[in-house]
Amino acid sequence: RETSRRTRDGMRTKFLAGYHTGGWLYGYRFIRKWPEEIPPEQRERANSIGTEVSIDEDQASVVRRIYRMRADGRGYAQIARTLNREGVPKPNPKRGKGWDPTTIRSMLCNPKYKGEWQWNRVRWKKKPERLLSEAERARARETGRLPRRCIENGEEALVGSTREELRIIDDDLWAEVQARFKGQQGGKK
Repeated sequence: RETSRRTRDGMRTKFLAGYHTGGWLYGYRFIRKWPEEIPPEQRERANSIGTEVSIDEDQASVVRRIYRMRADGRGYAQIARTLNREGVPKPNPKRGKGWDPTTIRSMLCNPKYKGEWQWNRVRWKKKPERLLSEAERARARETGRLPRRCIENGEEALVGSTREELRIIDDDLWAEVQARFKGQQGGKK
């Protein structure tokens, strides 16, 4: 518990100092930073001071295009097919075959693209072994890892900051796309 608390405190401090504390995100470049006194051959993840984020303009233009296509009424699958057909490099070269509707949807509801960065919105907890289905048990034996579940931390735990320098989508385009979500709840997206 103490290690967990110290880890969270360190991540909070890094977030408030403007460093990135999460995973990779399409549209951005992530650059790990070290104190100047640490020579390059001794630099490791453990002795870095944080990861700086900047906009990757090539990817950001794709993000803007995705938002515009959605604002114009295109569906997630149609957007994904268009990007794949045009050979737009896929968002994560290590996984998947290309763009897919789920990726498009998650990008369209991510407030980081409008400059609103958050930390501590959710936490991940391992699912207890006694609650696993047979399929989950088999996968856990295969991978050596228990499945995790996402738990919302609540508004009181959320730490947020507006990072205008990391804004890719303007407020008008963001609002237009979010209105499409609200207009389609309960229906086909």
